[in-house]
Amino acid sequence: MGTSRDGESIVIDLRQITYLMKKSILWILLAALAGGIFGYAKASRDFPAYYIADVDFLVYSRQGEMLFPDKNEEEMVVSEETPEEVLINTYTSVIISDSVLQQVIDELRLDWSLSRLRSAITIESEKGSRIMNVAVRASRSETALDIADKLAEIYPEIVEKKVGVGAIRPIGKASLQGGAIRDNRRKYAFMGAAIFAALLFLLLVVTRLLDPTIRLDTDVTRELGVSILGAIMDEQSVRRRKSLLGGDIPDLSAAVTERLTAVTGGRKKEDNPEARNGNTQAQGNTEEKADAENRAPQFSGWRKAGRSPEADRFEGNAADVPAGGPAGRQDPGGKQGSPEAKTGAGNKKRYPAESETEAGRDTYRALRIRFLHALRGTGGNVAMLCGCGGGENAEEIIVKLAVSLAAQGRRVLVADCGLRTGSLTGGLGVSGKRKGLSDCLTGGVQDWRQCVLKLRRYGFSFLPAGTVRGEGPDSAELLGTASMRSILRELAGTYDVVLCAAPPAAVTTDAAALAPGTDGTAVIAAHGRTRRAAAAVVIEQISCTGSPVLGLILSGYDPDKAGAAAFSNFAYYSR
Repeated sequence: MGTSRDGESIVIDLRQITYLMKKSILWILLAALAGGIFGYAKASRDFPAYYIADVDFLVYSRQGEMLFPDKNEEEMVVSEETPEEVLINTYTSVIISDSVLQQVIDELRLDWSLSRLRSAITIESEKGSRIMNVAVRASRSETALDIADKLAEIYPEIVEKKVGVGAIRPIGKASLQGGAIRDNRRKYAFMGAAIFAALLFLLLVVTRLLDPTIRLDTDVTRELGVSILGAIMDEQSVRRRKSLLGGDIPDLSAAVTERLTAVTGGRKKEDNPEARNGNTQAQGNTEEKADAENRAPQFSGWRKAGRSPEADRFEGNAADVPAGGPAGRQDPGGKQGSPEAKTGAGNKKRYPAESETEAGRDTYRALRIRFLHALRGTGGNVAMLCGCGGGENAEEIIVKLAVSLAAQGRRVLVADCGLRTGSLTGGLGVSGKRKGLSDCLTGGVQDWRQCVLKLRRYGFSFLPAGTVRGEGPDSAELLGTASMRSILRELAGTYDVVLCAAPPAAVTTDAAALAPGTDGTAVIAAHGRTRRAAAAVVIEQISCTGSPVLGLILSGYDPDKAGAAAFSNFAYYSR
């Protein structure tokens, strides 16, 4: 379901309607139940139980006498009805006349009006017979019987006086037709259930049509005009769906232990760190390095054959260490090999190196395939990734995509282009005091290779944001300079894939300034939260710079909000 940009037409996918009905069947049934109760209660109040008492009359006719002696033959109306039928129709008019009804009310001392009593009397007669049935409806059985008996008593005499021909007399006394009648309650209960269910379903359809956020694949392909590169589910959603389908649930205690180990960088807490001597410290560093290498994902073919020796020199060999310059110089931002440089002291958060479930890893494999296909279509290898307005968890998606790319032996570099905050730098456990991209753009560092770190934990190289924060030129001005484009060209010639992590495009102009120097842009949007209008503005801003939009990546993907979209199958797969 969705609206089309061509005119004001609305396109509705019947498959989404069917899925919406299946997903909301429980709510629809509850609405039907509530509607049935409401209809039953309303019918009980507006249409209380009533009783019917009836009495039969036998109609006589006097053959050869005129029915209307005061009228001549010219004034007579020719009728095909038999004399008995004409008499019965006449008697019906007489019995509901005001004079007859008023006499009944007066003699029985009823607090009824003439219209109420008239509506309570029903007169029927079977064609071809001389029997006329008079039925009276009342909320009390005694009242119905009294009215019917009173009619049987006074009606024959009134007929004789008013009509002057024929005769009528009651057959027995009035009797009740069974017990209390409540036929309207069931009918109104069914009507209420149907109306409530239809209204709720209509409300769900209208809500889905008017939903301004990105939920369906058609919201991306039809309205935004781009393709979907991947749909990333939250780890909790993946585990929940795997457990529902019979998959294994990860060991929570082991997961917590692994996460704590990742946060602390693999260090074991010492009881008395100051008591360690030099030899013990050296031995601990060796064991720490070995433990870090064992914990890091091992990518046997990550180093591509034919690499230049210079690239190997500046990337280094230790885990999470600065590369130094081509001649092995120390990084100007700090002492090489310091704990702060290695582990990013003071940064409590580290992005996980990969998804915790196989289904999550399959999702990133699918993203990697589509991303590479779109990037190769541009003829380049430098891509910018940016969120729309924040809250898309873009940094973690970029990290896991880079890990998936490096797992196939590609030389991958991730550049933190968020010069304002350097959030990706801190999320990777790198100290914010390390020199990086902003220092290269402002002239503080002449060679960007001095700032590159080899993150063995993740398997890719990393260019931090740098130490320049809110000083000197604006970050958007720095990202749009010729120096930035020159650095990107050198990165493209050194690495197989370069990922530039830019700030949200709807919040800052940094992404628009950086886009012309890249070969393509992948926009990250939060599924069910990012508005289509906001994503359209971001895509338009990027397209105006001349950088092609590779596609859209949905974060926080929820299959329940998207219907039966094909790209959600990776979330259901379980080994």
